[in-house]
Amino acid sequence: MRYLIDGYNLLFKLSTPAKSPLEKKRLLLISELNEVVSLLKLNATIVFDGSMPLPATATRQHFDALEIVYTTAEQNADAYIIKEVELARRPSQITVITSDRSLTMQCRSLGAQAKSIHDFLAFIHKKKTKKRRISSPATEGAFRDSETQIARYLKIFEKKITDEE
Repeated sequence: MRYLIDGYNLLFKLSTPAKSPLEKKRLLLISELNEVVSLLKLNATIVFDGSMPLPATATRQHFDALEIVYTTAEQNADAYIIKEVELARRPSQITVITSDRSLTMQCRSLGAQAKSIHDFLAFIHKKKTKKRRISSPATEGAFRDSETQIARYLKIFEKKITDEE
């Protein structure tokens, strides 16, 4: 499964308005997301809207396990994600991560799956918990996280982003 993540949508859902620069928040998000992607061995690309008139094409780079794409000023992240789904040989093997309803509907109509930011964070937490259980069977079945716990983890993640600004 390939995950296409709407970068600023994720960033703005997680972080509270603060005085620190957007670039610092973005770099912290990339770093944190990379750790998760690496640990869980996910095939993930985070896509950010570009603001510079150059280059003429989207730029791609890797931060360890995470692919990062900055679109051109003429193409926003939503359009880039939609194009990736359209060009995919198997769109059903793509999951778009966004809380943008329009993007979700367009990608689903093209055959891709979609998860909201909240559902993606819950999915990550569940996979991390399962991975821990597999690596230490003695704790298996010790607890399950409720929606309240997931919301708590989300706040901790948000706080970590804003505190490190």
